[in-house]
Amino acid sequence: MPVTVCFHRFGPYHMARLAAAATQMDIVGIEFSSHTSEYAWDTVQSEESFRRVVIVPDGDIRTLSKKTQKELIWSALDSISPEVIAINGWATFEALTTLAWAVRNHVPRIIMSESTEWDFQRYGFREQIKKQIISLVQSALVGGTVHVNYLKQLGIPEKKIFMGYDVVDNSYFNRMAKKIRAEKNSSPITRSPYFLTSCRFIKKKNLFRLFDAFARYRKHLKQEGWHMIVLGDGYLRPELEKYRDNLQLKETLHLPGLSNTKNCHITMLLRKSIYNQVRLNSGDW
Repeated sequence: MPVTVCFHRFGPYHMARLAAAATQMDIVGIEFSSHTSEYAWDTVQSEESFRRVVIVPDGDIRTLSKKTQKELIWSALDSISPEVIAINGWATFEALTTLAWAVRNHVPRIIMSESTEWDFQRYGFREQIKKQIISLVQSALVGGTVHVNYLKQLGIPEKKIFMGYDVVDNSYFNRMAKKIRAEKNSSPITRSPYFLTSCRFIKKKNLFRLFDAFARYRKHLKQEGWHMIVLGDGYLRPELEKYRDNLQLKETLHLPGLSNTKNCHITMLLRKSIYNQVRLNSGDW
């Protein structure tokens, strides 16, 4: 009987998490949708180390009726018969449907969360509903202390909340760094230290504030300052490009987009300069 981990759609970092977990236990990864409008990832190939189940292999499960979604999810879970089930959040219909199946079948539940108290404006009646939902889980896996604090507010005892949800595939980055350092046609920008972020261009990512901070940084250091590369895309791109240009950052703040995101991640993240700037708690990658 496996441990089943559910995500709406698998990206590269989901696959890395699941592959690592599969070295310690029998893992089944459930992917509710094969494509979504929010994440324009290329389809990530399956890992041989764990079983992958795609509920809707040719689209987004949210385009189906609620009745059909429930039938598909419950049927998949019935066939897997998990020993433990880990669910990504509690805000979506598919997450709640998975939780309902687990409660009905007396399967222990783990919530995976990166929510904080200040993500959105919080309303008392909504928080009470969340507390009722959260009371149905036995444990939680979160990214950091701010996420621990929020789940404590929602009623999960601290001793049942564990950090480690946000991780780095160190072996991959070590391997690719060596490969990239051997290349001779790298971008001049990436030969020196630079800032890097990767996210959707949506309001809650607060990119306008990031641009403001970078503008102040460049004004202070002028030509000595680092460049910044922001990977990703979204509906705010036209506004962000205009905002960047108004801040006179077009030559130093780069928005490569999604079409070459994979190459950008490899080419830009793994330069020796970044290795020298970023360290894990262990002091090594």
